[in-house]
Amino acid sequence: MADLDKELNKGSVLKHIKTTNLVNRKRLSDNYVIGEPTKNIYMYKYMNMSVAKKAICDGYISIRFQQPSKWDDEYERLFYEADYSEITKDSRTHPQLYACCFSFSNHCAAAWSAYRGNIGLAKNCVRLHICKTAFRQAIADYAEYKGFKVYEGAVDYRDEYLITNLLNPSSSDENIVALHNEVFSREFKIDNYLSLLLLKRNLFSFEDEFRFFLVPTRGKMSNNIDVKIPIRPVIEKIMISDKCDRKSKKKFLGFCKKEGIEEMVEEAKIYRLDNKEIGVTIKKLIS
Repeated sequence: MADLDKELNKGSVLKHIKTTNLVNRKRLSDNYVIGEPTKNIYMYKYMNMSVAKKAICDGYISIRFQQPSKWDDEYERLFYEADYSEITKDSRTHPQLYACCFSFSNHCAAAWSAYRGNIGLAKNCVRLHICKTAFRQAIADYAEYKGFKVYEGAVDYRDEYLITNLLNPSSSDENIVALHNEVFSREFKIDNYLSLLLLKRNLFSFEDEFRFFLVPTRGKMSNNIDVKIPIRPVIEKIMISDKCDRKSKKKFLGFCKKEGIEEMVEEAKIYRLDNKEIGVTIKKLIS
């Protein structure tokens, strides 16, 4: 797949407008990086403990990819559900696809809370410590067998007003006009499309998110697919919260022991400051 024009202006408004083929790496001929490749060695996946327990079986773990139309955030669904008929007649430039989100942050307290459920094991959160290179290779193997092209890229955090008005070419805002022109005033290809699917409101920049996309080359679409990958060497650690209740911890550790992965489980201290005790003195205000 040919890249888009690489002679972008320095300080380009949209940093994810091009893709790089990973063809020089083992069995990654249909894998592409959107924008500049990241240097992060590890990435993290948060899920509730019940989901983790159901996903792990016989040395494998199932990672769910879903269509962006099923994302909870309507702002993130915006560009997936948009009508591109006036931009291009080639549907291959904006295909249906599956996506899975990860984080580069290993100390996101908000994520520990956001991914918990309400009852039983689900009340507790689990964080998977993932080797990005090993995961990429596992996804490549799956994609080759199942008929997918793989894209990956870091989320580009932007102002909410810019994201919601980007499809409006009559806007008077200079930033919106510049971004709109960069995306739509050239031949529209899948590179442009995926760069839009990496836009997210800067309200969530603390997530430091990274996304993988699976674009099908054959077959019918469903709402989601569960990609089965080997736990080793992809998953290096399974972290549970130090706030996890004793009963749930015992049950989960027992399950991991049966699966032969108990040595991978570690406890994460969610609220800490350089591992030091935090002392707080409250003084009465005198008027």
